[in-house]
Amino acid sequence: MKQDAKGLTAFDLKLIAIIAMTLDHLAWVFLADDGLLSGVLHFIGRLVAPLMCYLLVEGFHRSTDVSSYLGRLLIFALLSQLPFSLYLIGIGNLNEADWTQFLAGNVLFSLAAALFSLRVWHKAWSWWQKLPIIMLMMLMVDGADYGGGLIFLVLLFDVFYHQKQRLLMAYLLGVPVFYWLVYGSEQTVLAWWVHLGVLLIMPLIYGYDGRQGRRLGGRYFFYAFYPVHLLLIALLVWVYERLGGAFPLLV
Repeated sequence: MKQDAKGLTAFDLKLIAIIAMTLDHLAWVFLADDGLLSGVLHFIGRLVAPLMCYLLVEGFHRSTDVSSYLGRLLIFALLSQLPFSLYLIGIGNLNEADWTQFLAGNVLFSLAAALFSLRVWHKAWSWWQKLPIIMLMMLMVDGADYGGGLIFLVLLFDVFYHQKQRLLMAYLLGVPVFYWLVYGSEQTVLAWWVHLGVLLIMPLIYGYDGRQGRRLGGRYFFYAFYPVHLLLIALLVWVYERLGGAFPLLV
């Protein structure tokens, strides 16, 4: 990647991602799904998953130990599962009486499967050896957050990794495939225009200069932020409901 001291760093992209993610998750809890403010926050939040995929590809190409990278993702995926389930209970997307719903994996499981698929993609194997493994990974995370859609985006970003303009064009053309892999043909509770927020990553990727930037909190800050913020939101919901509060707060 071409270095440009005036551009965005990887730290900047990660910071944008966690801010957008937090706004999106708070909106699910405190705002009505059909409200304008809710739509705007969810619109911003749609950039998170594809931006995570882009950063994952960056991490893969820069890592000197992909196995450790994959191990960290899996460890934090496991640590995040309970906070993720409690958060889903808080927003009413999980039935506490049906324990099988707790098996729905959080997004870190999907990212781990994407990283494993990327590793397979770079193996000096034939197509007939690679594709079944990648398809198996997509099936394994079918019930996880964003599932096979993240594997698709990671492979797409990797193919055009050294050609930023072609990468952005391929991403634009690949967005409908990503949407179908995530949501299928079902209509979501969000307005159609909200999903266009996935396009917000295009200027961010274009402005990224390849530098790592600051390392706030060390290597594990951004990993830990995911389960911690979910747990705090779930706790906030629990306390508010025990005090007699009702959701949504704003419509």
